[in-house]
Amino acid sequence: MAQTSYSLNHAIAFAGMKADSQFSHIAAFSAEAQIAFGLGVTRGTDPEIQSKAISAVGDEFLGITLYHESQTTGDYTANDPEAILKRGNAWVPTTGAVVAGEIAYVNVTTAKFEAGTTLTDVFTGTFTAGSIGLTIDGNVQTVAFNTNMDTSLDDLATAIAASASVTTSVNTTGTVVTTPVKTKSPVISYDLSLVTGALAIARTLSNVTTGGRFEKYDSSLGLANVSIDVV
Repeated sequence: MAQTSYSLNHAIAFAGMKADSQFSHIAAFSAEAQIAFGLGVTRGTDPEIQSKAISAVGDEFLGITLYHESQTTGDYTANDPEAILKRGNAWVPTTGAVVAGEIAYVNVTTAKFEAGTTLTDVFTGTFTAGSIGLTIDGNVQTVAFNTNMDTSLDDLATAIAASASVTTSVNTTGTVVTTPVKTKSPVISYDLSLVTGALAIARTLSNVTTGGRFEKYDSSLGLANVSIDVV
């Protein structure tokens, strides 16, 4: 059927489009598998030349798949040469609304971008006396043992939640889940040397940090302008 209508205005952006003409660092990689434009990638099976979509919280953020006019299907297919943005601004799909200034993360299910993360600290072992040393953004304090391990970790979560860079922190039977303010990336560490007992900790994030921030969001397109600088 012939096209009978035309738009006077084109969309302000599309996924994988560079957002401006400022200096950028674009690296050449080979697609390990099919991947759309504008997604977050990590190193592939051959880390020197291959990249693939981020899919696990332990993945290293390598950059963003940029649009290239040679690809007519809207994505890169396996073994295609890719343009990966490592420094600069690009338009990317998001999992939801974001606000300028918020820290950008990559969702490990979709490889799309999103604001906010959760930090999960799982405490195992024993804690029968003494205290846990807590450092948040350089501020040092101690949380003393209180009645039992679980109550003590409740007190620890309360101390974390009191930080200006944290929205919430809650302990549930030894698992302390902390949600930072979306514009902050708090540095939280523990000193277990003051603990009486054999206490251990394992930490995970809910997604992968890019080290970058959102600059603009277009709700009609579901796209955001993100600024990154990957070393």
